[in-house]
Amino acid sequence: KIIYIDDEADRGWNGIFWEIFKKNGIEDFFVVGYEEIKSLSKNEIIDLAVSEVTDLDADIVILDFRMHASDFSKNAANITGLEILKKIKSDNPGIQVIMFSATNKVWNLQALMDSGVDGFIVKEAPENSVDPNFTVESITKFYEIANKCLKKSFLKDLYLILTPLIEKVTSNKNKKPCNYELSINQGYLSNYYDLLKSADFLLYSNPHDLKYAFLQLILIIEDVVKNIYQCSTINEHFVEVNMYEKVICLQQLDTQIVLKLTPIQKWSRFVEGEYMISQHSKKEYEQFNVACDRVAFNYRLNCVLFFRYKMSLDESSTYSELYKLRSTSVAHLGSQQVTAKDVKKALELVDILIS
Repeated sequence: KIIYIDDEADRGWNGIFWEIFKKNGIEDFFVVGYEEIKSLSKNEIIDLAVSEVTDLDADIVILDFRMHASDFSKNAANITGLEILKKIKSDNPGIQVIMFSATNKVWNLQALMDSGVDGFIVKEAPENSVDPNFTVESITKFYEIANKCLKKSFLKDLYLILTPLIEKVTSNKNKKPCNYELSINQGYLSNYYDLLKSADFLLYSNPHDLKYAFLQLILIIEDVVKNIYQCSTINEHFVEVNMYEKVICLQQLDTQIVLKLTPIQKWSRFVEGEYMISQHSKKEYEQFNVACDRVAFNYRLNCVLFFRYKMSLDESSTYSELYKLRSTSVAHLGSQQVTAKDVKKALELVDILIS
């Protein structure tokens, strides 16, 4: 969904944009222009623009730089378009914003870049242009920028989860334990904050290669699981359900190991019920005859989600592929690609684990 906001939208560019998008199969193109904006104050224009972006659930915003009489000053920080840009990016950095303006002032362009603009197109009236090719060049440039923004539009959905997560960890890690009971140690919360901010930076700065942002999320998942799936001894592993209840997930007897969940589909899915591993099954026996943090991660993860978070085993198994992807994409310099869908799944799991 693309929205064009400009107090001069009726002067022809809306028609050009509409033709461009329609020819490329994009029907959801909306215009907020002269009729809506002309009688409004600066603050009312800002509120209208932000509410339209939210109500239409826009993926890309084409935004005029100056839309009010007060904008024709040298102070870029107070210009209407820039304030709208900042509010949009504050709500969701993944929404793509293309600024559209006749300005060529360096300080204006720098202010836009500092505020996270995703592209800039020079607006001009063809009848006033010295160079007859200028309009063609502007439209060609717009094609390039619009294509880049379309390819990055998936970021909006990821930031719908990531931004509240960062806020949640920030608000919790600043609480004092004496007046606020945290189920996650504050030191861990600080680490999770750092990893989430790192994922934020990697997502936004390099959206074409998602594996390193994905790894930051996996590191959080690993750490939470490690702190919930624990050992009382090497012979007994448990999941801490709460302060008063533990579920034994692994017991080592004389000649066999007993698991609380039964694996199916190569340890990626589990069903409830005990599973016996004898010494004769040498590979499996060695895999589980170890300290708890060395036990197969997907077993530990599914135990944590099932016993601590009360998630069905069908649902918990949908997260099993994440750890495998970690190994085949980045941890061991694998070649498998990480997709936006994978990052979203990892974000969902982080949200479940730390909420």
